[in-house]
Amino acid sequence: MPSPSNTDPRFSVRFEPSGTVQHSSDSLTLLEIARLADVAVYNTCNGVGVCGKCLVRVSGPVSEVTRTERRLLKPEQIEEGWRLACEARPLGPVTVEVPHSAPRQIVTGGVRTKFRLRPNLTKRAFRLPEPHLEDQLGDYERACRELGLKPDPALPLDVLKSLSHALRPEWAGTAIIDEGRLVGVEPGDTTAAFYGVAFDIGTTTIAGYLHNLWTGEELGVASGLNPQAAYGADVISRIQMAVEQDNGLRVLHTEVCNCINRMVRDLAAEAGVDKSGILCAPRGWTSTPRAACS
Repeated sequence: MPSPSNTDPRFSVRFEPSGTVQHSSDSLTLLEIARLADVAVYNTCNGVGVCGKCLVRVSGPVSEVTRTERRLLKPEQIEEGWRLACEARPLGPVTVEVPHSAPRQIVTGGVRTKFRLRPNLTKRAFRLPEPHLEDQLGDYERACRELGLKPDPALPLDVLKSLSHALRPEWAGTAIIDEGRLVGVEPGDTTAAFYGVAFDIGTTTIAGYLHNLWTGEELGVASGLNPQAAYGADVISRIQMAVEQDNGLRVLHTEVCNCINRMVRDLAAEAGVDKSGILCAPRGWTSTPRAACS
């Protein structure tokens, strides 16, 4: 961290009750600094100064109360040190008290019903004869022939590159099949490790569920606040951000993907399974089975 200077003053901003410390300058608002520190400050307008919800209590040197704050806050609130995080900027080291405004209970269960378990992926163990002069097909074509599948001319390069390592030297592996397409091969017989995750992505919260795809058994549940809430409590505010800010859509997408990946790791640890065995996830989240876990 560079040392403070007159041209680029940097201050420590401490957020309570989490105790998180973020170093920043007076060019950013407290709301922007909170986002850098991954501290959730409740707001509904994405910090444009119209909702008056991003209340925080500040101790330390901070910018003058703005016209927007005088309009949205009561005089006694201002006297007690309450400010709008989207308006106030630090002028030195400050402590910011963030009140608990988010819901404390996340519903992760409900009414269950019977259904037919039919994931889009499946796994099959298979064995190939060693190649010889009379059979000069490549590994991929030979594997498809053995499995009774039609070769896909648009097969991703990473799948082709993995075949040699997966099949040699035993010439046995486990095929990952996606609706009749061979999309991956794992060394040995890994059919027992066949898991899927499902996510309920809500405006305020996200819940994740880990299941055994052979039996349908629920192995773990994880939940948390949707980190997109830092950019507005309602969907309209987030849409507005995505439209008006150059990288708005990427920021929102990255926030929810990072949250999902954290949940995948937590679910795998809770169930005591290798996350590489989590092969099935909602379509559109990832283009290949294991890219979901980073």
